[in-house]
Amino acid sequence: MANPVVSFCKREMMSVCTAGSDTDQERCVFYEKSRSKNKCMYFIYDEYCDCLKAQMDAIIEESL
Repeated sequence: MANPVVSFCKREMMSVCTAGSDTDQERCVFYEKSRSKNKCMYFIYDEYCDCLKAQMDAIIEESL
C-alpha cells in the first residue's frame, strides 16, 4: 500500500504549517530540511509555510 501524499500547508491570511511536530513536518510532501535546525526550511516563525508550491496547492484545495 502506497503512503498517502501529506501536505500540512493550510491557507489563511498567510499560509501556515499545521504539522504538530518536527516528525510530522518530515512526512509533508513539501518538506526540505533546514540547514541550521531539525525542521523544515519552510517552517518559519513557528508556523508560516513559505513554500510557494504548497501555498498554490492549498488555494486549489480550498476552491474544490
